[in-house]
Amino acid sequence: MSQAAPIVITGVGLHTGHGDTEATWTALCDGRSALTTHHPWNEGWGESTRVGPANAGFPAAPAPDPAPTEFLADRKSIKYMGSCTQMSVLAAGRALRDGGLLQASAEPERAATALFVATGPIAFDVEQALHSIGKDGAADLLALKQEGLRRCHPLLPFKMLLNMPLGLVSITFGIKGPNAALYPGSEQGACALCHAVRGLRQGRFSRALVGGSAHTLSLAPVLDLQRERRLAASIEEAQPFSPRHLGWAPADQAAFLLLETEAEAARRGRAAYAVLDQANLLGPGSADHLWRSLAEPTPDTIFATGAPSAAEIDADRARATSLWGKTVTMASADGLIGIAPAASWLVAAAIACLALRQNVLPTPLLDRVPSCAAQRVLVSFHDGQAAAGAVLSRWRGSA
Repeated sequence: MSQAAPIVITGVGLHTGHGDTEATWTALCDGRSALTTHHPWNEGWGESTRVGPANAGFPAAPAPDPAPTEFLADRKSIKYMGSCTQMSVLAAGRALRDGGLLQASAEPERAATALFVATGPIAFDVEQALHSIGKDGAADLLALKQEGLRRCHPLLPFKMLLNMPLGLVSITFGIKGPNAALYPGSEQGACALCHAVRGLRQGRFSRALVGGSAHTLSLAPVLDLQRERRLAASIEEAQPFSPRHLGWAPADQAAFLLLETEAEAARRGRAAYAVLDQANLLGPGSADHLWRSLAEPTPDTIFATGAPSAAEIDADRARATSLWGKTVTMASADGLIGIAPAASWLVAAAIACLALRQNVLPTPLLDRVPSCAAQRVLVSFHDGQAAAGAVLSRWRGSA
């Protein structure tokens, strides 16, 4: 992509197991974990219906109440929102507020903003109906058909639509620019960012709100992860830099970033978190090519998310050494806040932005100590379907 139009990130909004952006950053700096094995998927479903590895349960990172009432002109609109949509509206509102676009005077600029939102597999509260059927209800599809669906909320169809996160963010904040909803894979957050970067480079718009939201602790998403053998069996197995790392701790998460051309940010008098130098998404087996194409100059840190095992982390370390001839610090927040596939890559990018503004990566996120300065970060994800990467560098206006 052309580098003619520098792109900066001027707003960050998070909702994780620790809460909002500030609470998440503080918890990560302190090394506090949102992972727990005490959650309904382990505690309220008998042995015959438990979905954890070998029926032993699994660690997870539930998020606190995501109701975005602070941003709603009409509180009744929340009845159309499932948890995924609520998290989207909440994190989007936080990013817009952080970027100075929530006040009435910014309405024209907000309306012209492009919007790209990624979300995961269909997630809704049908598990409440399943649980109400009886001891073996979760495995009884006939009971689900005959009794369970009758006990679901009548607005369930609205809550399960995968374009609702984008639609309700657009309606709530009056965003009318070019838009796209993307789902359900882990790479879709990167796809959303690439769409935004391309439009900004081409001059189709001067600002974009890019986000990802995933209600992973719901029936279909959890069963998808179980079928893919991606559920960690313990909190230790969910730690990316542990030799015992094997699997993920699923999480409920959302992250939104406000992107602008540097000229537009300067016109509005907005300081930036970071410069988005490059972003790209390639197909399977392309991690080597992707890293090589994004690494000029060489990053000082690889911020990884979604690695399924210690072997994959070791392979990334070896890849960095092979490509750049030096040891690069690796970082990840997966072991403290879990993974919500469609959102996690953007969550990692948001945390990298916070680190670049502070010029430090918190020690609890690193594969080695002590903590190090953050100047140029490669946010990376790759699996059997795709390889995604973005290079963020410290904004020259940072203190």
